[in-house]
Amino acid sequence: MKDNFKAWFEGEAYTDIVLIASAPKPGYEYRWSPWDSWSIVKLFKRGRDPIEALDSFEEWILRTVFIGDGFPRFWINLGPGALAAFLGAKPIPMDDTVWFKGGFDWSYLDTLEAKPRGNYWKLADRLTVEGCRRGKERFVVGITDIGGPTDVAGILRGVDKLFIDSFRNRTKVKKLLDTVVDAWIEVYDRHSRIILSSLGVMSCWMHILYPDIGYPIQCDLSVYMSPKLFEEIGFKPLTRLCERLEYPVYHLDGPGEIPHLDRIKALPGLKAIQWTPGAGKPDVDDPCWFHLYDRILKGGLNLVLLGMKPENIVKIARRFNRGRLLISTQFNSLVEAEATAKTVGYKDFSSFMIN
Repeated sequence: MKDNFKAWFEGEAYTDIVLIASAPKPGYEYRWSPWDSWSIVKLFKRGRDPIEALDSFEEWILRTVFIGDGFPRFWINLGPGALAAFLGAKPIPMDDTVWFKGGFDWSYLDTLEAKPRGNYWKLADRLTVEGCRRGKERFVVGITDIGGPTDVAGILRGVDKLFIDSFRNRTKVKKLLDTVVDAWIEVYDRHSRIILSSLGVMSCWMHILYPDIGYPIQCDLSVYMSPKLFEEIGFKPLTRLCERLEYPVYHLDGPGEIPHLDRIKALPGLKAIQWTPGAGKPDVDDPCWFHLYDRILKGGLNLVLLGMKPENIVKIARRFNRGRLLISTQFNSLVEAEATAKTVGYKDFSSFMIN
């Protein structure tokens, strides 16, 4: 399985697509649902030990078959952009997300050190270590959602203030972004070392298996930026992360980011783009996005489509270049899952099943 992901990143996958899928074991069809990635946050919100999420995850994988290149992934989900909390923002947990309260004055940000700290950081660290201890030969650990550097800076300063400062005090903004990237790398280096040394592979919020150091990079705030402003404050931090990672994948979040696509494609060493249409937009398998997919693929990058409806996978696989797409989904039955895996080129359908 690791070899197929490595081959896919290099444009040499041996199947029509890389299929990351799961399905209920026979007999569990009416008692099965996908793993709730917000389990950690829900426990944290209720004042319980988030380590309990590992117990329920291990119970879940006993009821689950992983299809194609699917694999059990315990993702340490502490909310999008958790790095902000590691640098002083206050996490406000909901049932299905986490908000981070920042909005600091420059008197705080000017002296900010690129060192993760605080109870939320200790929790991320503890979950990573314990997840790796339990996961050996059983499941993969997904590093927490560190966030995009500019997005994290937007939390720390406040989005409105950050944009105003980008015109009035750009030197301070660039210094803050440098600090955030340094902290991002600090978090990533520590947790990726723990995971890779324990398990030999790693994952993240994006359901991809990385054979070495890899991660999604992003700049969600780019939807509010002109191309010039994106160049000034968005592109350099992304470049630094690309230079650090062997397998960077860009998280392209919604139509508002498409104007920056050509610049994003120029990021050094970028391997793939993952497309998220955004709330209220057609799903990833809607033909209205095919022109975008063609544009990404013709630019020499691979394409990641998460959460596709199972019945559309074969059609999408046949529409685009062989071996360039990675698609994730959940099936309701093992029979349907294996039939789809066979059609897109898998000889061994079940990649991972815990006894």
